[in-house]
Amino acid sequence: MKLGNKCTVCGERVGADEVVRCDDCGNEMHSPCTDFETKYECKQCGSELWIGAVEF
Repeated sequence: MKLGNKCTVCGERVGADEVVRCDDCGNEMHSPCTDFETKYECKQCGSELWIGAVEF
């Protein structure tokens, strides 16, 4: 996900030409990180969110 001008996945600055909007959830993402984002981090379109989950 893009937070301000930084990518929350890789931590790099994201230029305007590197932003991709997800068709399912509408979030803006860093284009090199879209696969990871849509699979693991997005709460709406993520398919394997349980990987980062911690059970207490």
